[in-house]
Amino acid sequence: MTNPPLVLISAHTEKICRMSSFGCQLFGVVLPLSLTVTWTSAMFLQQRDAVQVLRARQPRANFFLEEMLPGNLERECYEETCSQEEASEIFQTKEKTMEFWYRYKNLNLCERNPCLNGGMCSVDRSDFVCLCPPRYMGKMCEIEVFECQYRNGGCLQYCTNKDRTVRVECSCAKGYRLQEDDRSCEAAVPYPCGRKWQGISTYRSVLDDLLPLNESKLHLPDISADPKTLSSHTPSNHTSGGGNSTEDMLFETLDEDNVDTRILGGQLEKQGGSPWQVLIHRENGYGFCGGALISSRWIVSAAHCFDDTPHHVTIGDLDKMLPDRGEQTIRVELLVKHPHFHEYTYDSDIALLYLAQPVQLGPYATPICLPNAHLAQMLLRDSRMGTVTGWGVTKYLGYLEEQMDACSGDSGGPFVSYYRDTWYLTGVVSWGEGCGTKGKYGVYTRLENFLSWIEETVLGHEENITHV
Repeated sequence: MTNPPLVLISAHTEKICRMSSFGCQLFGVVLPLSLTVTWTSAMFLQQRDAVQVLRARQPRANFFLEEMLPGNLERECYEETCSQEEASEIFQTKEKTMEFWYRYKNLNLCERNPCLNGGMCSVDRSDFVCLCPPRYMGKMCEIEVFECQYRNGGCLQYCTNKDRTVRVECSCAKGYRLQEDDRSCEAAVPYPCGRKWQGISTYRSVLDDLLPLNESKLHLPDISADPKTLSSHTPSNHTSGGGNSTEDMLFETLDEDNVDTRILGGQLEKQGGSPWQVLIHRENGYGFCGGALISSRWIVSAAHCFDDTPHHVTIGDLDKMLPDRGEQTIRVELLVKHPHFHEYTYDSDIALLYLAQPVQLGPYATPICLPNAHLAQMLLRDSRMGTVTGWGVTKYLGYLEEQMDACSGDSGGPFVSYYRDTWYLTGVVSWGEGCGTKGKYGVYTRLENFLSWIEETVLGHEENITHV
């Protein structure tokens, strides 16, 4: 073997000279002197093999002038292991740097799903993106979107959308005040609307096992959104009537099998069970239609009832034949039918009555709350249940199966819906074919479509009184 160490030294010297234009002779002298030469043939390669090994790699910029050279991806990150800072010097922008860096380090941003509330994680170049479920938003789906269409915006009573992002405004019905959380409502008067103060009678309905509350509950049919175009058919049987005579009462005697179906499928209530229920009378005292107290002086009823002129109403009335404790009798001062009421089709079958003096509110006389448009719509969707009250007949010929329906004597009465400790007026009993007849349904005026008319009528009348 002829001096193999010198071959190795010359190869090193050649490499260094290519990397730097000075110091070749110095390194050529120093390096051979700094080596400890061991004459063992296993430590060295032949000249041809040694040159091939050394020349197989590209020169590396690992010397003190490296910072002066422009960044090179292959040299700095593939020949060597680079840092994120070195990668940023090569790519110049944060986006491109991060895109490269996560691939370079084989990082999976979605390995531990950072998305909250059931969000799905997706990698987008150098970042992750959360695909949020409905009603959530934000980088990681951490923000719950409060919209009135979703859980009533978190509001206890009225909800109004302020914009299309996360802001809603809660408000309360008359007689309530908004609490500090800007969501809840508390009573501000002794007898606020929509609250019951008395329980139900001990008579049990055959439907008690099916219904969670001891109330007569009906589905409000999914009729046309605009009651002005409810139907082109003539109502074959409106529900006004209902006698006051002893004979009528005898024919309405309840037997064991049908003990509690004055409204078919319903049950008897105690006095105050529906404290907003009123009975409308002619001058001779005959009670012919029902209604709902919405304030101390205003009543909502059905327009078709008033072929007869209303003379007075009774509030807190339970027994039509006898005066009840706490019952009030107040004269009707004004009747306002809806201007679009049609006597043939019963379109817009709604009316307002203004009383000559205010009702004395108490446990047997409490107004029903009016919903706002959003709440009214929410309470009638998804097949929600409602409650109807009245003094109609308890039996009907042709009645074959246990059903629930409003019958003769119940016209103008309230269809009410319950939401979070408060009752709201959502419909008015209008008309139907038969009474509890299979395949025939009662029709109710959808109050949602008449809220603005009610408000305008009430405010207009009160302004006229003020000016007088």
